[in-house]
Amino acid sequence: MRRNLKRILALALGFAIVIGLSPAVKTEAASATKLPTATFYYERSGKSLTMSHTFWFDGFSSLSGIKSSKTGVIKPAGVTKEKYTSDYYTIDSKGNLVKDDDYSYNYVGLTMKILKTGSSNISFKSGKKSYVKTFKVKAYQNPLSSLVISNVNNGKTVHNSFKGINTVAFNSKKATKVSVTAKAKGDWRIEEIKITDTISSKDSEDGTVEAKRTYTNGTQKAVISTNHYNSKYNGSVTISLYNKADGGTMTIYAYINPPSKK
Repeated sequence: MRRNLKRILALALGFAIVIGLSPAVKTEAASATKLPTATFYYERSGKSLTMSHTFWFDGFSSLSGIKSSKTGVIKPAGVTKEKYTSDYYTIDSKGNLVKDDDYSYNYVGLTMKILKTGSSNISFKSGKKSYVKTFKVKAYQNPLSSLVISNVNNGKTVHNSFKGINTVAFNSKKATKVSVTAKAKGDWRIEEIKITDTISSKDSEDGTVEAKRTYTNGTQKAVISTNHYNSKYNGSVTISLYNKADGGTMTIYAYINPPSKK
């Protein structure tokens, strides 16, 4: 009888310890604000690839105490802070190029070492508050079914150049007007497309001219053009896309080199 009583007391004590610890764990987890999940794709295809990816946070001035729940998938590699300043030009209703303003803004980003596809919960602090954000990593996909840049490849599509990587540089022909037509593949949708070029004039320092079109609900086909392209300088076409099936994001970069001098 005494042996049975000792056993009952031991079980009761164990149960009391579990009950006593549970609220503390729950309170700690509840204190961390859960941010929306972010899904992104590898920037190139292949096996056993390591990729560096920086996720920029809006409304955060600092990140500290960063931890990953699965370091075999994602390893935190540091915090990046940047300040971007540039001259900004717009095109008025008559097609004239007008210097709009100088603008600058600050970034704070989490740089991560991506080791393989999968997901990981990243916890961190900003000030006195704790946060957790789930990152999902997927294998590279070419999100384009067509990409035509008028002064590249004789105006023929170059989308197949992105079948294994998201960043490609192209040779170009001399042009002052450049048009771009992009088509998304499958579940991919285009959120933004832009043509960027460097300009120089007598009354201002070197600056950037940017023709940009944004699609709030996404589109499968995007068209944009500019009459103020200066092919003496390096230019670029940037296409931001999302996958409507999983919310994943990807950006395509087409760098346009100046025409070769013969």
